[in-house]
Amino acid sequence: MEKTYTRFEHYSGDRTYQNEQLVEQALANSDFDQAATQGKGFCRLLDKAYIFQDEKLSEYSIVIYTLDEPGLLDSAAKREYVLSEHDEMIIHRMAVVRNGQYLDKADDVQIRILDHEEQGGRGFLTNRKKLSLIIKDLHLQDILIFENTLVSHAPQAGLKRDFKHVYQEFPDPFWFYDRYVLRTVNQTSQVMTYKSCFFRDAQHQVIDPIAIDLPIGESYVFEADNFTTDYDPKLEVRPFIDFATKASYSKVSDAAYQIYEKVISQNSTWLETSAPDLLVELAQHETLDEKIRFVIEFVQNSIYYVYDAEIMDGHELQEPQITYESKQGDCKAKTVLLKSLLDYLDIASTCVLVNYEADYFIPFYCPSPSNFNHVILKIAYQGRHYFVDATSRNQFGFLQYRSVPEFMYYLPIEPQADLQFREPFWHQNYLVEETVTCMVTEGVGQIDHTLLLRGQNADAIRQMFKNESETYLFNCYTTSLYYNMCLTDNFSEKELSEYFTDSKIAIVSDNQDLNELQIQHDVTLLKPYTVRIGKKEYLNYWDRTYLDDKARDFNSRDLPFWLSHAREKLTFELRTDRKINDKEKVTLQECKIDSDFLCYQTTKAVDKHGARMTIDYSVKTNAAIKGEELANYLSSDKKIRDNNFGMTIDLFEQGFFDKLKKSFVKK
Repeated sequence: MEKTYTRFEHYSGDRTYQNEQLVEQALANSDFDQAATQGKGFCRLLDKAYIFQDEKLSEYSIVIYTLDEPGLLDSAAKREYVLSEHDEMIIHRMAVVRNGQYLDKADDVQIRILDHEEQGGRGFLTNRKKLSLIIKDLHLQDILIFENTLVSHAPQAGLKRDFKHVYQEFPDPFWFYDRYVLRTVNQTSQVMTYKSCFFRDAQHQVIDPIAIDLPIGESYVFEADNFTTDYDPKLEVRPFIDFATKASYSKVSDAAYQIYEKVISQNSTWLETSAPDLLVELAQHETLDEKIRFVIEFVQNSIYYVYDAEIMDGHELQEPQITYESKQGDCKAKTVLLKSLLDYLDIASTCVLVNYEADYFIPFYCPSPSNFNHVILKIAYQGRHYFVDATSRNQFGFLQYRSVPEFMYYLPIEPQADLQFREPFWHQNYLVEETVTCMVTEGVGQIDHTLLLRGQNADAIRQMFKNESETYLFNCYTTSLYYNMCLTDNFSEKELSEYFTDSKIAIVSDNQDLNELQIQHDVTLLKPYTVRIGKKEYLNYWDRTYLDDKARDFNSRDLPFWLSHAREKLTFELRTDRKINDKEKVTLQECKIDSDFLCYQTTKAVDKHGARMTIDYSVKTNAAIKGEELANYLSSDKKIRDNNFGMTIDLFEQGFFDKLKKSFVKK
């Protein structure tokens, strides 16, 4: 029998609105509705309530607003909700006030239940449904009244039942409210807590959040007349309130540990009985480094990643034996399988909870397992710690050379573990070593371009060469040279193949143990010189990779800027058969920056026919900076922009005898 996801039922809660009251509210005169004439949305009433109970969470809402523009009419006529198998939508009232009359629209509601297939093509499986409500015969200037309750039934056991959580954002400044009510009712058997975050005082400064208890049987109520929020959505974080079962992160970790340890400890010997072929293949690798690499890449590449949001949120665990035999599992299943294989090798590891997307906000939220949406593995090996994401694919190398996931906070799944802050770090090795040599003879340049890539850069480019066509690779690398050499005035980007000729590009070596990839790119460049003032000619190389445009354009007042850069070394040499001005400042200028978040050094060697420049670039990674730290970083970035990210060599104008000699050579 198919599950029913929606039904009509009169609201029988503690806040009952009569039809006459709603009509009166809809038609009441209000000075505040002048906001509608200023391009703002005007809502007569929004009353929203969360009723927490041990067995369910009920989200009640009633709203009244005028459909005074086509966009609002379209959004009101079709409403969509994504529901899990534990959810149910109850519609209490669907009506409009038209020409002063109350019209019930319940019979005009068409309900459709569809499979929710978002991200389904990438292995994200879900049993959620999309509830589509289509309301017929709505008119412009109708005043819509919609009252409903979304009921989420708690599972029988698990973290989602034991730790309640709701995150409620306040409306954006587009909306003005004649009446605004937000309530939270604690009818559970545990104390709850809440934190108001990114609210502002009279001077528009952010108020520090404070956790406040919500005892059993009591309610939180926020209500206001003539209400709107006062924040800049382009520069500031929208204010929100976080509600959760009162807990500490150590309590959350303890609860998660009980679930994980039970599964891991019961399956410590399954490999000998269920995966003998895997153990035979593992034994063929001689060193421990090789064995660790083998098991990581087996789990990452041979176990298909499937994601079910309900199982993920509840932290229901799949046993590693089942994951191995079915060759599929979510992040928890893949991580636990990898841990089981490392346990077999006597390599210490710990499952940890992370949230890549909302990492910065974790300290603002009330402690809850819902603050995390992903599980990865922390591995202790040879005195260092490494983080491995078992859901990644096509990554290579011994443990110390593999791609490094980036995040600020994590919660180890261990007894009495607390929330951990991951310190920023400097990459020890160059992830990119690039050498470009351009030798111009008789007006034609021969370019020798070599790239040595490591870590995540090697992983990414390896896949690019595997998946892309030769034409794409040619366009990618020659376009980079085209802009770095400032050739936009010489010819258009559409003419690359006419001026970059005899191109050869290939992977010349690939050491997957060290995760090092070397690419060789050789190409002939016609018309390499640029002409600026009069007939004066120049040869250029300016690499904007070292300019942080995102940091320069970043303007949030609340959020930090995230630093994530590869350590790089670039050496380029520009040579010509003509004499150059070896006294020009831009040709000679060097730079050294040694700051808290950026180290940058340029060195040059100049002679009569060319110059060589080396850029050594390193940025502290996995760092969130704001305020004075960001200002200092931008100051360093500005110094790079002051003619320190490349070089121009000025060619002396050819004399009469040089031109005469050249004409004879051509003949």
